[in-house]
Amino acid sequence: MSVEDYGRQLGEFERVLQDIATNIAGGAVFERLPPEELWAKAEGPVTRLRTLAEVFREGMLTLKPERTAAIEGRFEALSHPLSAFKTVLFQKTGDPLANTGLALEQLRKAVAGGSDLLALAKEIRETPSPAIRQILQMREVSESKDYLATVQAPQTLQTRLIILTRHMVALEAALNSLEGALNDVRQRLATLQEESRRFRSEPTEAEDPRGEPAAQAGGP
Repeated sequence: MSVEDYGRQLGEFERVLQDIATNIAGGAVFERLPPEELWAKAEGPVTRLRTLAEVFREGMLTLKPERTAAIEGRFEALSHPLSAFKTVLFQKTGDPLANTGLALEQLRKAVAGGSDLLALAKEIRETPSPAIRQILQMREVSESKDYLATVQAPQTLQTRLIILTRHMVALEAALNSLEGALNDVRQRLATLQEESRRFRSEPTEAEDPRGEPAAQAGGP
C-alpha cells in the first residue's frame, strides 16, 4: 500500500463513519424502527465500514508495525460492537423495538471505537516508521519512470534521488549479469556431469568390454 492509497482509504473511512454516526446511530427516528427495517438501512454503510476497517488495519500494521498492540486494540473496539449490532438486532424477543434500542447502543460504541481508530490512523499517516517510509519511497521511485521529472523537491533531494536511481539501475544490471553467469555455470556443470558418467561407463584396462577381468600376463 502506498501512502496515497492509505490517505484515500482514510478519507473514505472517515466519510462512512460520519454517515453512520449522523444518519443512523444519532437518528432518534431509528429507535422506533423494527429490526428488519433498521438493518435494511444500516447494512450497506455498516458492511462498508467493516471492510474499510479491515483494510485499514493492514495498512497501519504495514506503516508502523511497532504500534501493533494499539492498532489491534482499537480495531477490536470497532469490530466487536459492529458485530454485536447485527447479533443483538436479530435476537429472539417479544419486544423487537427493545432489540432496536440495544443494537443502536452497540452501533454507537462502534462509532466511538471507529473514531479512536481514525485518530490513530491519522497519526500513523503523519509519522510512519522511518524504515517503512524509505522503502515506500524507493518503491515509488523504481515504479515511476516520470517521478524525477515531475516531483517538486529541493535540489539536494533531487540529486540524491538521481543517485539512488542510478544505483538501482546498476544493481539491476549486476543482477542480470549474475543470472547470466549462473546459467553458464549450470550449463558447464551439466556438461561435466555428462562427461563423468561417460567416463565411468567405459571399460578400464583391468576388464574386457564384456565386463570380465582381463587375463593376467604370465598366468597359466
